[in-house]
Amino acid sequence: MRRTHVLRTAVCMLIVYLMAYARQAYAAIWQPMHVGKGSSPIRNLYVHGEYPGLFFAASTEEVYQKMSDDTFDRVISLSQSGQRIQDMAFNADQGLLLLATTQGLYEVRIRDGQSKRIYSSSDDSARDCRRVVLHSGRVYLGTGRGLLTRLEGESQWRAVSPADHAPVYDLDYAHGQLFCVTDSRVILFDPDTGAPQSIHSGRTPLDESEDTDTLHRRSVAVTSTGVLLLSADGNFLIRGSDSVWRSPKGGPPPFRDIRAILPLGVPDVETESAEPFFLVSSERGVYLYGDGHWQPLQQGMGKVQTFDLAMTTADGRIWAVGEDDVYLLDRSELLTPLKRERSQQPTTTRMLSVMGPEFEREPGIAELHRLAIAYADVHPDKIIRWKRQARLKAWVPNVDIGVDAGRGWSRSDSLWGSSSSGGTHYVGPDDKSSSRDIGWDVSLSWDLSDVIWSTDQTSIDARAKLMVELREDIINQVTRLYFERRRLQIEMRASGPDAQPVWTYELRIAELTALLDGLTGGGFSRSIDPEAGE
Repeated sequence: MRRTHVLRTAVCMLIVYLMAYARQAYAAIWQPMHVGKGSSPIRNLYVHGEYPGLFFAASTEEVYQKMSDDTFDRVISLSQSGQRIQDMAFNADQGLLLLATTQGLYEVRIRDGQSKRIYSSSDDSARDCRRVVLHSGRVYLGTGRGLLTRLEGESQWRAVSPADHAPVYDLDYAHGQLFCVTDSRVILFDPDTGAPQSIHSGRTPLDESEDTDTLHRRSVAVTSTGVLLLSADGNFLIRGSDSVWRSPKGGPPPFRDIRAILPLGVPDVETESAEPFFLVSSERGVYLYGDGHWQPLQQGMGKVQTFDLAMTTADGRIWAVGEDDVYLLDRSELLTPLKRERSQQPTTTRMLSVMGPEFEREPGIAELHRLAIAYADVHPDKIIRWKRQARLKAWVPNVDIGVDAGRGWSRSDSLWGSSSSGGTHYVGPDDKSSSRDIGWDVSLSWDLSDVIWSTDQTSIDARAKLMVELREDIINQVTRLYFERRRLQIEMRASGPDAQPVWTYELRIAELTALLDGLTGGGFSRSIDPEAGE
């Protein structure tokens, strides 16, 4: 699938490096790779576990294969069929790529791009292929109506109990074991007998009618040592060698929608409860979890939202699918220690000692929220004003004014006179008449039912919902940028001789300042310096 289970020496060295610098800050910079030229952006990645050079990226309609020079060539396009690609698996021996789509499972021959559908169903949910895993000649297919399997070359699919009727959200194959995440539990299938074992049960099954994007609401990943990472409806759980599920020591993640999990390994320590290091992609970007901390890794990304993660173990490089591009991060750039020893003074005291007087001139986060909301014109008072005006509208009458006009004209000619032998006669006119009529009326009408409920309220409620979502997105983005900028300011002043060059901090701070100005119409800089932007 998207995960790499063969973690080599490079990853182990990375974990040792992580442990050596506990509680350190991170200054990773993502590099855009400009993958794909189609109409839809990349959403899924796949790295082959045994052949990490086999790397594919897929949009909702097209699949690209990574070449040796880090370019991507298009393999196949499904744009004319109106289907959406949701997952991939690759048979390296036969050169066959399996594509799980919303309209069935496709088999694509890489050498010539020929494809054929090898699974479909008349039922919409059963036809919705969400996850596909290929291992030891057997294909496992997770659909919206259950888990199916078949041997390669066979045509008959077999339902796998007890996940034969439940919607499947994720599949992972590691250490000879298949892990299946359904709407209410996680099922482990024994590698020898295939017997299922429920290792985690949710409280209630998910109701997919509540949200159209339910695919990423539950997912699982397995580290090289068998530690399970499970995301379920915004929560995160870790299952160690003692088979006990625990919440992360760092608390719940600072985001809701977990799209992908990339395990980095488990540190080589003596305690059984040692937590693994891993990356998570979410609606708020990529986060690194390690040593009990959630740390954002968003520097260099054009937009924050991310969808998928993968690692090429041969070179230890990490790939992330952003909203607008695919980004690459070299492991050597993942961490930058700031020598924050545990024996140092508390963080708050250390922050106060390096915060200069210039910080006092900068607006607080509440003031920045106000500036951003005013600039985007999404203040809650706007909705209140609309509702008040809709009620007052009922007291304003409908005015109809009518005008009628008419004009008439007539003429009557007469011939008169008498003679018996050709005498004279006389020709009128005898009579002329004309008329002009003008009339007007004014009518007033009220619909007093609008005082209680106006039909405009429906439109206002719909607009209010969109405005609340937009305001929340703006506030979240402003908050993230503000505190990332403040963190870099503090790090630049508190850093030791082995820290990054000062110009790297200054450049990133300038970038964040520009982003905040863009969200506030220049209000952020003007709050610091009233003459800025004039």
